[in-house]
Amino acid sequence: MSALSRADNSLLGRWWWSVDRWTLGAIGMLIGFERESQPVLEARLAPGDWLYLPAGWWHAATAQEASISLSIGLMIPTAIDVLDELRTQLLSSLYWRQKLPLAGTASGLSREEIRERTRAAFVDLGKDLAQTLATSEKLVRAFVPDPS
Repeated sequence: MSALSRADNSLLGRWWWSVDRWTLGAIGMLIGFERESQPVLEARLAPGDWLYLPAGWWHAATAQEASISLSIGLMIPTAIDVLDELRTQLLSSLYWRQKLPLAGTASGLSREEIRERTRAAFVDLGKDLAQTLATSEKLVRAFVPDPS
């Protein structure tokens, strides 16, 4: 999911904006806006004024009189979007579709031996992942496409 940043413009009338410090990450999903007691920023927008709000910042606007405003949202990719794109690319890799070390009594190994083999597999996968991130032109073009 891309992060949504936004810019708000007062076209007519005056607006009172309150921007708070909690973002919509894990904490923001669990708390309500009303919990905030001290805004990071308070701003009054008059016609022609703009206010930029970073992705995920709690905010509230109150019109001080009959007003019209315009909001523009910008979908900016995040690092987790890279993970989503990587998954689609790695699905075609036999290396990434390989089975992890067999766990349980059927393996004939101790729990610690199984964990060690699993750690070693993760190290190898991590090296392949680092190589893919460093060299995949397809991945880069997914985020910076050629002009149409």
